[in-house]
Amino acid sequence: MGSWAEVQARFEPEFVWLGYMGCNGTHAVRMFPVAEFAAMVERDEQPSVMAGVISASRNHRLAPGRAPSGVLYLKPDWNSAWAHASGAVRRVEMMASWVDKAGEPAPECARSKLGSLDRAIRQEHRLAVLLGFEVEVVLQPDGSQSEDATLSMIEATVRALMAVGVPVRQFHAELAGHQWEFALGPGPPVDAVDRLVRARKVISDIARAHGAQATLHPRPVATDLGTGAHVHISATPVGQHEVGVPEGFFAGILRHLRAVAAFTLPLDVSYQRVGPGLWSGGHYVCWGWENREVPLRRISTARFEFKPLCPTANPYVALAALLAAGLDGLRSRLTLEPWVDCQHDPATLSEAVRLELGIHQCLPKTIEESLEALAQDDGLRETMGQDLAAAHVAVTREWNSHLRAMDEDKRHKFLLRNY
Repeated sequence: MGSWAEVQARFEPEFVWLGYMGCNGTHAVRMFPVAEFAAMVERDEQPSVMAGVISASRNHRLAPGRAPSGVLYLKPDWNSAWAHASGAVRRVEMMASWVDKAGEPAPECARSKLGSLDRAIRQEHRLAVLLGFEVEVVLQPDGSQSEDATLSMIEATVRALMAVGVPVRQFHAELAGHQWEFALGPGPPVDAVDRLVRARKVISDIARAHGAQATLHPRPVATDLGTGAHVHISATPVGQHEVGVPEGFFAGILRHLRAVAAFTLPLDVSYQRVGPGLWSGGHYVCWGWENREVPLRRISTARFEFKPLCPTANPYVALAALLAAGLDGLRSRLTLEPWVDCQHDPATLSEAVRLELGIHQCLPKTIEESLEALAQDDGLRETMGQDLAAAHVAVTREWNSHLRAMDEDKRHKFLLRNY
């Protein structure tokens, strides 16, 4: 769909929702009666939001040093339109990007940045990037659900996902209690992240309708394995053209991984999930063919699974960071040769063996360590965009500070409810 007229003809909505996501990762919406929205489109007018959404944390406070002034405009992406399964109410939702008054993308808009990085990789290096997400979620029952009722809820979820245009490749119970995984089909970066946001909303809605609560908390039970947001990334040649080796893309991710963690592991609690023996990407910067205890599991020549991605992360920001790292690797003509295929849990190897495999760095163990790595990585910040990186850092520091002020039990319950 390339226009409002096509959206209107297909869905015949009564209400229109425009979704957007600030650095804090909250999925926000502006809602309109269809007649009002249609009139705005006719006037070539775009809805405005305060520029403070860029740097507001989830407690609605601006990060220190950020101004409350300014305005942004929501530019709808007609191709992202989907209809809510809401009974008699005809409601259509689209994701929007932030633009300025002249219609130019706001430098802090992660959705726009993700799209521009994707285009740069395709245009400069003739590579097409596809993303496929694994949605892990813990469905906390009300205590009365039978196994059959749980399966009915899961099947209803898959049915609902498919109905709103989210392809599900497979689904299954995971290793932790009440934990399930829905493997989504691949798509171009912006489209894939849009569908991830849509999928999480649908999963939460269906769980609530069945008397359960869906949580993306990365470690809801300390004695269980955690919940991740693993993403499969492929970078394949476009058409029949000979191109540079796609390995450069993934080598770039490894080169910048410690700084990338500031975006993919944004909360203190994110680091409770990652570590040796937790099937979370392990503890060291490395890769391995079909090795599930390394950050980058190689599946084919041009496809890897990235594991240290927390479901609390803003997915537009996190994937923009990954694509920026990959693009820098391509521009720098990197290869994976400094790192040798690791076929063991690197935490079980001696330091001498790790060095033989090119494993010289650990993943950060705290968000502060990740933020410090980002501060030292000029290349990643420049490729990703200084304004976007700075906004993310400011919001991340503010939100973690707010959470640290809570006692441990209150914080744990708060995160269970809010993610």
